[in-house]
Amino acid sequence: MRIKEFKSDFYYLLDKFKSKENFAFLRFSDGEMFMLQDKEIILSNKQVKVEGVVDAAGPGHPEYDAKNFDPQQHSVFRDHLITSFLHNQNNYFKGISCKCCVGDTNFNWQLENLDGDHDNLTWANLLVNSNYPLFMKEFYPEIKTRGAYVICNEKADLSNLDWVKKDFRIKDNSFSDLSPILEIKDFIQQNSLVDQVFLFSASSFSNVAQYELFKEFPNNTYIDIGTTLSYEFKIPSKRGYLDQYYNNQQVTGNCIW
Repeated sequence: MRIKEFKSDFYYLLDKFKSKENFAFLRFSDGEMFMLQDKEIILSNKQVKVEGVVDAAGPGHPEYDAKNFDPQQHSVFRDHLITSFLHNQNNYFKGISCKCCVGDTNFNWQLENLDGDHDNLTWANLLVNSNYPLFMKEFYPEIKTRGAYVICNEKADLSNLDWVKKDFRIKDNSFSDLSPILEIKDFIQQNSLVDQVFLFSASSFSNVAQYELFKEFPNNTYIDIGTTLSYEFKIPSKRGYLDQYYNNQQVTGNCIW
């Protein structure tokens, strides 16, 4: 089994990208983990609440970064999310929440449901925290060189990003609307796209979309970039690693397995 180390795993994926080996990198962060556990989530501009407990570190997020998961209302979406979480395929990498960020109990819960550790598991935080300066210095330039299709929030401004080939937009807090997946599938099929890059910054929608797309079109690369380029997209997210990076501070958080 591949020995996992935070920086080494970053370069493991970067090397695949540089060699144009197609893969999917999905991120099951704490939000997706709570959804999988069927816990209610409310991320608003006023608070962060999980299963009725308010996070003392609040307040929350701007409207384009908000999320409201209701276990009853979104049960069908959760089923799709579970499918994407359990799926196994060559070069289908699942980033999960690490023990240093969500605790041993939650970390082990993920591994138990995934039948233990595997080579296709890595960190959901792989591109952020202490790896974020590496992402901006080494991974992002590779993305700009190759160009990419972007799936992101409708409020993002991509007008000055000449590396963006085309964009597909997601409305605020509409992670459960899976209809854009068909649009992207049709676009790939009609244009016979192969060896292309698709970047996802679309909350939990990204997980289901990447699963559906990589299963049907494995000859492209699909990467969940999360909030890594939110400043580039001119919709900056409230994240500690972004605050540190853009304030010229040392970016902390060397996540452990």
